[in-house]
Amino acid sequence: MNHLTTKEILQYVDGTILNGERTRVVDHLEVCARCRKELEFQRALGRIARQTPLETASTQLKERVMERVVPGKQHPWLQKVINNLGNVLAMAVVLGILGYALSTPTAWKSPEQPAVITDVLKTYSDLYGQAQQYLKTQSAKMQSTRVSTSSTGSERLILLTFLSLIILIAIDGLVVRTIMRARL
Repeated sequence: MNHLTTKEILQYVDGTILNGERTRVVDHLEVCARCRKELEFQRALGRIARQTPLETASTQLKERVMERVVPGKQHPWLQKVINNLGNVLAMAVVLGILGYALSTPTAWKSPEQPAVITDVLKTYSDLYGQAQQYLKTQSAKMQSTRVSTSSTGSERLILLTFLSLIILIAIDGLVVRTIMRARL
């Protein structure tokens, strides 16, 4: 003898079983004590569930659950760094290429000369050296409280690049915060 499945019993209890199936289930319940016990258990369980008052979760419980569900709530500074790292690197590359293109008018040379990548790496190396030198001189000037009135084109380019990065990071952070507020 095949017993009724739990699905069939639940459909019978809920009243969602089809008429043809209903007849078969009723016929089986007349002869099978085990399935009748299961049917009574499911009916009792349904009555208890309907009689039990609904409880609302406390605010603290909801917050603890959301902290587990949304990992960004646990370490917001780390999440921000990870989320924006790609953007910052992309901005740095774009600004670096733009700076290179603006600082070297002969960026695209003929095939007889060294590859563009070699020139780019050399330019980056030169700019890094210039940035180190500039920071050293500025540090010395700040310590001796002397103010300089002149700056070279490469110093201006480095300063412009750093300022552009800071502005782009600030704008990116503002956009991310706006999007996150809209999502919530």
